[in-house]
Amino acid sequence: MSGLPTYLFILSCAFLLYVVAGYPLLLKILARFARKPVQKGDLLPTVSVVIPVHNAEAYLHRKIDTVLAFDYPRELLDVLVISYGSTDETDSIARSYAAWDVRLLHVPDEGNTAALNVAVSKTRSSILLLSDVWQIVEPGSLREMVKCFADPAVGVVSGEVIMHGQGDSAAERNLSMFARIDGWFGDRLSDLDSMLSAGGSFFAIRRPLMPQIPADTLLDDLYVAMAAFFRGFRIVVEPSAFAFDDALPVEPDFRERVKSQAGDYQMMKLYPDLLNACNRMRFHYWSYKVARLLLPFALIAIAVTSFQLHPKRLMIAALAVQAVIYGLAAIDPWLGGRSFLKRITAALRTFVVTMLASVCAIAVLFVAPHKLWKD
Repeated sequence: MSGLPTYLFILSCAFLLYVVAGYPLLLKILARFARKPVQKGDLLPTVSVVIPVHNAEAYLHRKIDTVLAFDYPRELLDVLVISYGSTDETDSIARSYAAWDVRLLHVPDEGNTAALNVAVSKTRSSILLLSDVWQIVEPGSLREMVKCFADPAVGVVSGEVIMHGQGDSAAERNLSMFARIDGWFGDRLSDLDSMLSAGGSFFAIRRPLMPQIPADTLLDDLYVAMAAFFRGFRIVVEPSAFAFDDALPVEPDFRERVKSQAGDYQMMKLYPDLLNACNRMRFHYWSYKVARLLLPFALIAIAVTSFQLHPKRLMIAALAVQAVIYGLAAIDPWLGGRSFLKRITAALRTFVVTMLASVCAIAVLFVAPHKLWKD
């Protein structure tokens, strides 16, 4: 074995191994021995619960009931439902809670980001709690989250979102698995210092840290979190705060996967300091976020250089392993049931599709997001 293709093959394999195993192990060790606990305290600040909705009649009753059941002084709680362009019974449902001081703000349908910007301008509480309409939040979650704000270094607090699909398909179990993996990384980074994002569907932020979100932002929760992070604050997770999400689709379409990956690329444009020494979590950002975006190119390099490996038996072995992996991913749509093989193929298919989405997402560096995503 010699030559540039061989070195590139080895380097790409080493990079793959670092991303999927090496960095997670290193992060686990660092989080255990360099843990930075949050200094919690018994606080009871005023809190505005902001619920952005669009045609959410199926979930809004349950959501508002969940919020009104919070173990938190009612006089300190402001509930604002911001309905952007809803044409069903969403607005009527929100108005039916006027006796409980639930406010409704109807705005034109200019998207979730525009609605959030308007909603925040209508709040005056010390803390904002942003939560999606379809989640059931445990009653004691808010009280546990605000305790973290006793630590002056904490700017954003995420709760734990537990995903429950509508059924028990391999795809849903697989999505839940990948969500748990992302949650594991978030927990470890929070223990170490700060997460690199916020739980977009369930998080609290100090009101003065909430920025005006640019209209073209793909991942508004990530933009908000980074605004607090670059002002020196921590983004942490509160493990005793739970929201249960049971309204996810079986599987996001490819377009949504690309959008999610594109959001990470876009964030580098919006916050270029993420890549340099201004980012105190730079090593982790490169190892977690950037490395994931680079991973598909390492896989391409592995595939291309495999054809040039010597001796020939090594080339055949490398190609055979890749053929099995990609072959199993390819046949997944035609497999049914709950077999062990189906679980493997579903996981591999999700991984491969995510890699493809990551490559396609590069387009956001050259084309305005509103031209790629109209909604």
